[in-house]
Amino acid sequence: MKKIILVIVACCMAGTIWAQTASQYLELAKHPELVNPSYESGQKGISALVLYGEKWSGFKGAPKTTGFNARYGFNKFVGVGVKGDFEKVGHRHNNIIGANADVNIRISEQSYLGFGLYLGAEMWHYSLEDAVNSDNGMVLENYDRSNFIGGFGLTYRWKRLVVGASSYISFYTDETNMANCYFTGSYDISVSKNWYIRPLAMYCYNNKFDNFYEAGAMFGYRNLAGVGATYRENQGINIMANVEVIKMLTVGACYGINTGELSDLSKKSFEISLGFKMNRD
Repeated sequence: MKKIILVIVACCMAGTIWAQTASQYLELAKHPELVNPSYESGQKGISALVLYGEKWSGFKGAPKTTGFNARYGFNKFVGVGVKGDFEKVGHRHNNIIGANADVNIRISEQSYLGFGLYLGAEMWHYSLEDAVNSDNGMVLENYDRSNFIGGFGLTYRWKRLVVGASSYISFYTDETNMANCYFTGSYDISVSKNWYIRPLAMYCYNNKFDNFYEAGAMFGYRNLAGVGATYRENQGINIMANVEVIKMLTVGACYGINTGELSDLSKKSFEISLGFKMNRD
C-alpha cells in the first residue's frame, strides 16, 4: 500500500514539471535568468549560476533538481549561453538542456531593451516497475519521451528598474504542446550609499497546470551580501541569503517553509547556489 501511495503522489508531482523544471526552483524571482534568455543581455564577460535543491525534503520521491546557466557577453550588445535543468521526481528523470543568444538595444540615454532566443531538448524517462506491486492490480509500463523546447524573452531596463517577459513551449508529437510564460520585475531602492532594498515579483502562467505568483524583497550591502524572503502562492515562504566569499564568486542558500497542499508530508525545502561573474570592463 505504501508503494502505491508513493507512485500516486510522485505522478501528481511529476505533472507540475512536465514542460519546464524551472518552476521547481525556489529562487525564481531572485534569478530571472533561469526563465528569461534575455535577462543578462547588455552584460560583458562571463557569468555562471549553478543550483541544487530539494523540494519537500524528507519525503521519499520528492523533487531533487540540479541546474546551471552560463553566458558569455562578447560586448554590451551580443551574448550567448547554455542552460540545463536535471530533475528526479520519484522514479522519473527529467533532463533539459539548450542554448540561447541575446542582443541588447539602447532605447534612450538610461533605458535598454534586451531580446533573447532559446532552443533546447527535453528528455525524460520513468520506471515504476520497482515501485508498484502487480499483485495489487496496479501496473505501469516504462515510459520514455523526448521533444524540442523553444523560448524567447524580453527585458527592459530603466535606471534601477528591471522588468521582463518570457515564454517556453514544449513541442510534443501528439500535439499536446505546453507553454510556460513568466513575468518578472525588480527595483533597487537606495537606503544609503552602500545599502539597498530590492522588491521582487514574478508571475508564472501555464496552459496546462496551475498558475502562481511570487513576491518579496532582498536587503543587501552593495553586491557583497544580501538577505531576503519571498512568498510563493500555494507553496510557501522562501528565506534567502547570499555572500561574496571571494572576488567574483558568490555563495547562496535558500530555505523554504512549505505551506501548500503537500505541507503535511514535508514542511521544508532547500536550495544552494554558486554564482560567478567576470566582467571585461
